[in-house]
Amino acid sequence: MKKRTSNSSLILALIFSSLLFYTCEPREKVGQLCGEENIHITINGTYFLYNEQNQLIESAPAIFARVQVYKISTDTTVGDKLLAQGSLDSNGSFIFEPANSECGISDIYIVATFENTSNGVPIYRQTNNLGYLCCDTEVNFDFNEYFEDTKKVDLSCENIDTLITLSFTNNLGACVPMESGVSDIYGNKITINASGRLLFDITDLLTPKNSIWVNASMGINPQPDENGMIEIEDTSLYITFGTETAIDTTYNATFNIPVSCIDVNGNEHGGGEVTIVIEAEICDNSVKCICPVGGNEIYPEMLSIIYSTSLNNSDGDNFTSGELGQIIDINLAEGCRLFVERIQRFEDEYADAYGNPNKAWNIVQPAETGLPLSLNSFDGFEIAANFSPDSAKNYNETFEVVLSVQNDDGSETEECSFRLTFRGKGCNDFCPVMIATKKAELENKGTGETIDIAPLDTVTFDENWTLNEKMANSQLRNSCFNLGGNPVLSSFVITMPQGITEYCEGAYVNIYKQNTGGDQQYFSDISIFNEALNTFGAIPLEIFFTPPHVNEHINSGHGSIYRGSFMVEAYSFDNRLICSQEINLEAEVKQVEISETEHEPLFAFSQISESKTTAYYDVYKLGYDPNDEKYGRKINLKRYTDEGGEYQVQSIGNRLVPSPDAPGTFYFEVDEPWDTDYGNQQIPKLYLVNSTLNRFSYITEVPVDTLLTPDGFSTRREEIIRKIFDVNGFMSYDNAVRFTFNPNEINGEFWNNSRNKSGFSFTNGIDLVLGGVYIIWNPNTNREQGLTNDVYGGLCDVALLYISGFDHGKNTDNLLHLALVKYEVGYPLTIVTD
Repeated sequence: MKKRTSNSSLILALIFSSLLFYTCEPREKVGQLCGEENIHITINGTYFLYNEQNQLIESAPAIFARVQVYKISTDTTVGDKLLAQGSLDSNGSFIFEPANSECGISDIYIVATFENTSNGVPIYRQTNNLGYLCCDTEVNFDFNEYFEDTKKVDLSCENIDTLITLSFTNNLGACVPMESGVSDIYGNKITINASGRLLFDITDLLTPKNSIWVNASMGINPQPDENGMIEIEDTSLYITFGTETAIDTTYNATFNIPVSCIDVNGNEHGGGEVTIVIEAEICDNSVKCICPVGGNEIYPEMLSIIYSTSLNNSDGDNFTSGELGQIIDINLAEGCRLFVERIQRFEDEYADAYGNPNKAWNIVQPAETGLPLSLNSFDGFEIAANFSPDSAKNYNETFEVVLSVQNDDGSETEECSFRLTFRGKGCNDFCPVMIATKKAELENKGTGETIDIAPLDTVTFDENWTLNEKMANSQLRNSCFNLGGNPVLSSFVITMPQGITEYCEGAYVNIYKQNTGGDQQYFSDISIFNEALNTFGAIPLEIFFTPPHVNEHINSGHGSIYRGSFMVEAYSFDNRLICSQEINLEAEVKQVEISETEHEPLFAFSQISESKTTAYYDVYKLGYDPNDEKYGRKINLKRYTDEGGEYQVQSIGNRLVPSPDAPGTFYFEVDEPWDTDYGNQQIPKLYLVNSTLNRFSYITEVPVDTLLTPDGFSTRREEIIRKIFDVNGFMSYDNAVRFTFNPNEINGEFWNNSRNKSGFSFTNGIDLVLGGVYIIWNPNTNREQGLTNDVYGGLCDVALLYISGFDHGKNTDNLLHLALVKYEVGYPLTIVTD
């Protein structure tokens, strides 16, 4: 029976939804079962038939649907692996429980094919990709069938010549059953829609041809006149055909309808002809027990997909043919039974098809002891074979399946057979390799032996060695400058060894963090589970380390080294562990660097001497500088230099001082820098830069402490902070346990003797005390300073200045004869509380 192909043929729409109900979560490792349960997949199908008015005619289980369950292969030469196939049962369901199924099977898809019940021609095929499966999974397919029973044709004077083909069927598109009436025949109606005024001569329709006819009074609308003429204008002509259904045969007929155009005056002009070609196949539904694969002829050979089996799998693997469901869907007449008589090797029928040790392929289902196998209509039928190769090569084996169909009384009516070829490839499991993009080392877990790994070296997986890599240094996150905390990266590439061809479907790679506590929380979570890897593929592995906050680091008492551990596992396509490789990473963290000048001298601003007639214009700037990642540095205001740029000094009288828009925090100067005889005999004084860019606008005029040696400033920095701030109320604790700096609460001798940057002019700089410690701060910092932890605190806008030495220009060690100051800066300030 031919399927209808005209515009009025049925339209099949498949609307499916995948409803997944999980009873467990996917595991991080392959091999963990779903509690006491294996994976259980239920596939349901429902068939819906609608008429032209979208009214539901029939709803039933889709027992004619075939399903196939595959596991995706990334190797195009191997093909996807068929796990199961079969027809839906009388309830419209198919249940699949893979042997030794494990929670976490991935890359599964289901193909559902709905077939015409009479001729076995697929009318729709749809795939549902499930991705991951875990325990119970339910998939529902809805087959919705819509069809039009009327062939519709549009005619106008411009397109009269038209061919219309009709194929009479039953309501499912199959042949017309014997003894059917006109109302039981489908595809036998024509609607001709006229555009303009047309005249039809239907006299040829009024004479039956080859048992196909039209009832003039009931099958034609509007009715013809006595001459067999029908004239219509901008309306439709309806024709319904009938056929004899008394015998099992096929009728063919051709009818010709001349058509003329009528003008506004009623005159005929132009025209053409409509030709109607009809086929009506009448079938005897009483015929029983027809062999479903074409009588006694050998069915054309069906080649299934290529299956791969590892040589390391001593028991081999069982595979079911992926094409079988389309060959032997069992649709028998009532009272008939199908028997699978025997299965034999096609090349040598005397060779055992079941337990032949000289063959890589052997049939395992149906079992030889279960033959002949008796099947009723819609029972379904599968053939499975075991593949146990002994070397890495291709193995093809063709089997012949002999069937018979019997009547109710047990008599054999006919025998038939078909061939089926299983194709397989014996292959080896190969372990992937790893490429480290940076310098690393391999360390033997037992002996401690190490091997250096250069960047881009290939590392073969070995469970007895760890791959160790030191990551780039990173800086702890710091609240003062909103800096630090930037992740650092270690990256690897996982691939198959070069030159490997006779491997199985590849490897499935699983990567996971070995634990989640301790240092591991600062390393990125890696969740690559069962990602397929083949010859042409590569899996990038990127692991990030994000350093903690500085107070979190100090509070935990942690050292500067953080360690993370990861495991890379490679599994075969049938979930056997092939190899593994452990990766250990080390990340070193650094705190905020305290700015120290290491006794670097700062010459008096704008001073000249007989030995140095071009002055220096150096100032010191507090604050983080992202260009060189320093928290304080000496800068030059570029007067009389070849560097270009703006001159950031101004003249006041015969003095040069920083301009109002100059950067910097403080500088040193003598009273008369222009006088080479007198200026270089003075000790420099301390000035704050009076500019809009200087946010450190206050300084203590008298030292808050005096230290005899420069080493004391470094070793006693925290003690100085406690002594100064705690005693004078400079530091306070609020309910959030924060260190705060509120200049409105400042009391005491040191703080009362302070000066604003605008209070400096010409010769009123601060006279320096050797060994003195001065405080410089930003008075507009009435907010949280630094960190919010009860162990570690910071004062972000406060700095300590220690004067470790000074010289006037007449000092014999000073070859330039310029006054200078040696100093150290403590910034930013941090404190660890009890």
